[in-house]
Amino acid sequence: MDEAKGDKPTGKSLNEREPVQVPRSQVTVKTAVTLAAVLLGAAAFGWIVAHSTVTIVLTIIAAMLAMVLNRAVDRLVAWRIPRTLAVGLVILGLFAALAGLVLLVAPTAVAQGKDLVDHAPDLWTRIQRTGAWQWGEQHLQIEERVKDAVRAQGGVMTSGARPLAHVVGRVFAGLAGLVTIAFLTVFMLLFGEPLVRAALRETLPVHRERYQRVLGNIYSAIGGYLNGLGVIATLNATLMAIFLLIVRVPFFLPLGILSGLGSFIPLVGATVSGLMIVLVALATKGPVVAIAALIYIVVYQQFENHVVIPVVYKRTVQVNPLVTLLGIVFFAELAGILGAFLAVPLVACLQILLRELLLARRERLGLPTEGDVAAVRRVGRPSLWRRQRHA
Repeated sequence: MDEAKGDKPTGKSLNEREPVQVPRSQVTVKTAVTLAAVLLGAAAFGWIVAHSTVTIVLTIIAAMLAMVLNRAVDRLVAWRIPRTLAVGLVILGLFAALAGLVLLVAPTAVAQGKDLVDHAPDLWTRIQRTGAWQWGEQHLQIEERVKDAVRAQGGVMTSGARPLAHVVGRVFAGLAGLVTIAFLTVFMLLFGEPLVRAALRETLPVHRERYQRVLGNIYSAIGGYLNGLGVIATLNATLMAIFLLIVRVPFFLPLGILSGLGSFIPLVGATVSGLMIVLVALATKGPVVAIAALIYIVVYQQFENHVVIPVVYKRTVQVNPLVTLLGIVFFAELAGILGAFLAVPLVACLQILLRELLLARRERLGLPTEGDVAAVRRVGRPSLWRRQRHA
């Protein structure tokens, strides 16, 4: 009996064993469908953006003009002028100023510009015959260095120049593009503020003040940068034209305008325009006037960097110079001239968002909110935020 019991199997049969539990997949059908929808939506958005470059450029130009003009509109509204009337007065003032500028400057500038283009080959021949150029060519191979510099700059600045030129050419090909920009600007001035307020009303009250602060800081940074850039470019063009007129360099108006336009392209704009002005002075008036022009350009750049820019920008664009330089190089490589032009406001916006995120993190962790990160609270808000708080 004991042996029989010892021979009896103690384990369960195959049919009596419990089934093995296979881990359930965490990827449900709903998750897969959601992921596919997100990917398709991203692809559709990318396709729309790729085929809407003209519309995007029109919108960016109109938004920049609206930010510049909105400061004047807000000033008139503060004087108890209805906003619709204020927008009309600002637009009329802008057209009057442009018409006056065209009537006073355009005929002479166009005539001198045409002469400059016609005489460009002769001017280049004169430059190569000057003693300064021949000495530089003999000792420094200056012509080859200039060509290398142009090719090197072309790799950075003209990487996006051809597609940008194609887009801008399509934008300004006819009157329709200018009319579209004008209407978009007017509509943004009239209806942009109510649209922003309506969007903010849909946010959670606990986060609404933070969103208002971020939008207000971005508006102040971009608007201040564009207004300041216009003032700096105008001052640069005016003073350069006056200097060239005093030293009797021909083509002073188009060269002054070229110097002003160079202010719109950070990093290399002033250098390229200054080099062209010095070469024209060398070809037309000799090395003495060319050296005088070079000294003026260097002195004015120092004056602009250390006096004009801090006074004009003040607290509107608070970006570290190293961050600004890195941003200009990065965006210039990414989008050419357009990227270099938009680098400073884009970097300023990214810095505002980063500061706000760091401030929110400090508040969440109970850390002190005093110092540079908390400085975002002290930036003034546009009038629309102040009016909304009292509403």
